[in-house]
Parts: sequence; structure tokens; C-alpha cells
Amino acid sequence: MKGKQWITGILLGLVVVVFIVYELGVFQHTQGGGTEKNQSGKGENKNINEAIDEQIENNSKYPDKEAIVKKIIHGYQNFTTLEGEYEIYSPDPVPTVSKTRYAIDAEKQKSIMILYDHNEKISTVIWDEEQLKCMSFNETERTYTELELQKKEKNEKEDKELNKFERLYGSRATVERELFTAGGFVVSSEYVQYLMDFRNWDYHEGKCMDLPCYQLQGKITDSGDMNGPFEMQVEKNTGTVIGFKVFDDQKRVKYSLTTKMIKIDQPLDETLFTKGTAGYKKLEPMDPSDFDF
Repeated sequence: MKGKQWITGILLGLVVVVFIVYELGVFQHTQGGGTEKNQSGKGENKNINEAIDEQIENNSKYPDKEAIVKKIIHGYQNFTTLEGEYEIYSPDPVPTVSKTRYAIDAEKQKSIMILYDHNEKISTVIWDEEQLKCMSFNETERTYTELELQKKEKNEKEDKELNKFERLYGSRATVERELFTAGGFVVSSEYVQYLMDFRNWDYHEGKCMDLPCYQLQGKITDSGDMNGPFEMQVEKNTGTVIGFKVFDDQKRVKYSLTTKMIKIDQPLDETLFTKGTAGYKKLEPMDPSDFDF
């Protein structure tokens, strides 16, 4: 997928399935990176459960790393306001640079995410959970859609039905609000899937952009094109990912996320979350069943 198509695909993935990635990453990892669906046979279920038990046992030897992973997964709970900007670079199949600006006010339940392709604004999404509304703007085609959000309550029954790996590391059943999707790849980051085997990485504490952070280094071994040595910087108090790089065999960067600006728990300009519709054509929302994931 190239250029705008690639970035539009990212936006759809973030809005619709961002938290599902955690579970997919976890279970692909515990099954040795396989992508075939479990057919619910007793033997297969037993193998999966044994793999989960083995993974938990191995990880239990690293309580400090477990704390870092939990901090990332539950990052949406660790701040009142967050504002930032980051760039994602990928050289293949052609060099691509995308930029994301975002702001989240957890207290007022509002957020915004703006996507750019080579500095050209292509998408704006605004969440307002008090009004139960999401506005999505296609800046290239000058169109917008208005989505009605569903009020979500914590589902105690679903929580009790989680398996032990999900209870330990988090699941979409415990995620109650959508506005944190605006944080894209840095808030409750899906990159956490590359950290699920604690034996594959180490860390030390340091400073990143004048903020206390964990600096992680390791190797990704079971994720196809993303395999290779990696570095990750995680803000210590919120679990927000500040930087992420993956290298090829020649130590060249083949994927990177770089934070350009970040503000944590600082007052936000209320006008950040408002956008007029003049000059845009209103479209009816797409039916989620139309998407083939």
C-alpha cells in the first residue's frame, strides 16, 4: 500500500480495530507467530493453553519488564491531557513519511487526530464522548461523516471470562472509551506486541525529550517484515511510546516512529476540538460490515 492509501488504511485500522491488535499480537506470539485460526479442537486448545502457561511462567521471572508492558497497555489511564506530534518513516516499497498530530483531554472526554502525508493534511478525526459523536473529515476530497458513538459500560461478565493471559496483560473487554484512539501508535501502543516475550529485550532508564523514560533494546523474531533489532523509548509515567526503530541486517532503519513534540498534563486550547463543516460535503457513515479485515 502506497502514499495516501497506506495512511488511510492506518486511520481505518486505528478507528475500528486498534485494541484488537493487542490480542492478535499476544496469541500469534504464544502460538509461535502462526496466523491460522484456531479450529476450537480440544487438542489445539490444550496446546494454546500450554503455550500461554509457558509464556506466563517465562515472563514471571521479569516483574520489572511486566510492569513496563502493563504501563504501555494501560497508557490511556495514565494522564489527564496529552498533546503531541510524531512521524512514521518506512523506506519500502517507496520512502514514505506520514505525520500525526493529536490531542486528548481525558477529563472532558474529547480528542482529535490529524494525519498528514508528506506535510499534506489528509484526514481529521474528532471524538466527543460527552456528545457521543465522532466527526471524520477527508481533507483531500473535502467530505465528512458524523458517527454516533455508543455509550460503553464496563462489562464485569466479559472481564470474568478473560483467560489468564488477557487478565494479566489487558484486553479490549477492559477498554471503555474510544477517544484514546486519537493517540494512534503512541497511546496504549500496538507496538507492545513486540515486547510480549520478555527474554527478547532489555532496558535501562534515561531521559527522552527531557522526560523520564525507559529505553528498550532487543530483537523482533516472529513478525515477518518487522523482524530485526529494535529500539524503543517509553515515557516512564504514562507508558506513551516516544520513539521506535527497527533495523535490517545491515543496521539500516527499515521502520521508525519519531516524536517531534509531546506535552503531558498541560492545559489544552479548547478550540483544538472544534472544526467547521463549511466547504465539506456530508457523507453517510459506512457500514462496518463493508470492511474486510
